[in-house]
Amino acid sequence: MKNLLKFNLFAALMLSIPAFAVDGMAVIDMRT
Repeated sequence: MKNLLKFNLFAALMLSIPAFAVDGMAVIDMRT
């Protein structure tokens, strides 16, 4: 059970980091 929770957390992190990176790139593109 604990391993499954850790895996879900890791998967969520892996999915959220690229989303934040894309948002950051879009903001930088709009500013320049």
